Amino acid sequence: MSMNASTGLLLWSSPEARSSSYQIQVQATNEMTRNTVLLELHVSPSYFVETSTTKELSYIRPAPPLEFYFVTRDMATKQPVGNKLAVLWVHEKGSSPNQRRKITVKTNALGFFTALYQPYSTDFGEFVYGGEHPTYTNLTNQGQVNIMGMNVNRRYYYVSGHPDELQTIDNAFAFQFKGGNFTGINATFDHVADVEINNSLSSTTANFENNTVTMSLNLTAFAAIRGRIYFTVYTAEGVVVSSSYLYLDMRYRTPKLSVSPHILDIKIANGASAQYYDVNLQNIGSLKSSVIEVSVPAAQQDVIITPTTDYVSSLSVDETADISFKVSLLGEVAVGNTYYGTIGFASNASITGLDYKILVIPSEAAELTVVTTNEATYFAEEKPNLADVSVRVRSLTVGTVYRGNSGPNGTIVFSDMYEDFYEITAQKARHSTYRKKIFLSAPSQTYEAFLQYEAVSYVFSVIPVPVTDKYEIVVETTFTTTVPKPIVIWDPLYLNWDEINSNLIDSIQFSATNKGLIATDNLTFSIPTYWRNTAFIAPEEKNLGRLNANSTLTFPVKLEQIIRYNVPSDRFEMRGEPNSVVFLPDANDTDRWENGPDYIVVDDSDLSQWYYKFDADGAILFSYSYR
Repeated sequence: MSMNASTGLLLWSSPEARSSSYQIQVQATNEMTRNTVLLELHVSPSYFVETSTTKELSYIRPAPPLEFYFVTRDMATKQPVGNKLAVLWVHEKGSSPNQRRKITVKTNALGFFTALYQPYSTDFGEFVYGGEHPTYTNLTNQGQVNIMGMNVNRRYYYVSGHPDELQTIDNAFAFQFKGGNFTGINATFDHVADVEINNSLSSTTANFENNTVTMSLNLTAFAAIRGRIYFTVYTAEGVVVSSSYLYLDMRYRTPKLSVSPHILDIKIANGASAQYYDVNLQNIGSLKSSVIEVSVPAAQQDVIITPTTDYVSSLSVDETADISFKVSLLGEVAVGNTYYGTIGFASNASITGLDYKILVIPSEAAELTVVTTNEATYFAEEKPNLADVSVRVRSLTVGTVYRGNSGPNGTIVFSDMYEDFYEITAQKARHSTYRKKIFLSAPSQTYEAFLQYEAVSYVFSVIPVPVTDKYEIVVETTFTTTVPKPIVIWDPLYLNWDEINSNLIDSIQFSATNKGLIATDNLTFSIPTYWRNTAFIAPEEKNLGRLNANSTLTFPVKLEQIIRYNVPSDRFEMRGEPNSVVFLPDANDTDRWENGPDYIVVDDSDLSQWYYKFDADGAILFSYSYR
């Protein structure tokens, strides 16, 4: 769009039709003022689209391809106009127009076209259609096609019970009919021996207003059976559905025993008197049980379990009974000994078991005090303990766990413990984790848990950049100190491989800065000799020595690119060890090394690769291998 400055006329050479209006902002400016005008422009299409179908207007699901006719007509004369784009849209009646399915065609020179539209295999119901300009929405219905079909509201129905008992199921299935008027609705079940099924439908007809039919069942099985029985629903119009089924689970009535709790977890102190435990037995089956026998394992070395009764008279359906068991230790038993077994309950046609675990625990009471500390406890003027530390103490013999927090005073007392071997674990944010294994002796003991403060931390963040598969990695350093200690910060923390691989830099300046209050000794630095196609020439002395407080040490690392050449075998000699290679340069090599010698790759027989760097006379400067 352009404007003629002398006449003020706006020119739009190729306007595009659109359902909504265009908003045009025009701004005029002179030396004195500026004025803005907002215009609203509505662009209508020069032609419209008509669609129709001359085939049948009602089909059985799945519907065949539907043939549609297109005509593009001039908006003013209403006469056909050719070589225009036309859109056919289709959607289910009552659904949102946003769910329209579209096909786009181009009419011939006379303004006509014929195209096929294939409904989905799952489509059924009433579908409306219309035509529109490709850039101008038109929701006017130009016709309707019905696809007759039916859905079943559930895939299967689960039926459980017992033989020779009538099962009555109301509204087991609901059938939804759409797309027309249906008559002669009926359902038949596949024949299965020893099963009798009678169904009744709420109606044998369905239409657009009343489109749901329900099916109720009367079912009797004359033997135990388990499996699927499919049924078919059909109508006089030819609609058929046969994918749904009943799942029968018919079993003879039997007693079924259940015990609670499902496992006995027994802890008994060494030297303690016998202990008693109650369990509940219930018949959750469908038939009264016979006499229930109770069986326990024979004495297991140092422990014995004895029931208060060896049997229970019978249990009716849902009836319960309580049984007690006496657990005793035979003499002195080592702490930590564990015994496993199963108590059995058996009647006619039903057997169940109760697993148990017996753990021998210490009997001598003891108290444990844990004091949590860090560097501030020793160097700060107030000498405070480390507050708010999570402390976990676990028995190494019986597995009992004690938890707590050291609170504002940095001290926690566990008073309900026993003599035993334990592991103490203390944790706090930005501190190292403290772990120690101890033996706690009666009556009490105190242990100090020292957690080293993590003075330096690094936070990595990845920042997307507008280049595919490339990211900028930012490393943020956080350092804090409350006691005299060295804190060394290295820079840089990562290498820019894009610059290195592009030969934009030939060296890197590394620095180590001590942010702490005291000096650090024996500062060391190490870097790989090479990585991929880059060699790092670092100072030979890896021990950088002493770095005073609030000072910085800077040193360079030179970068050299590894350039690989295929070298004929007559250009070098292998003399013993790989480092004894002598390279025989020629004139081409001299030209190639005008800016310094490169690297030569030599493949050994053991499939490793050796990289050699030579001076201009062929002498080895250094080498390294890569496997």
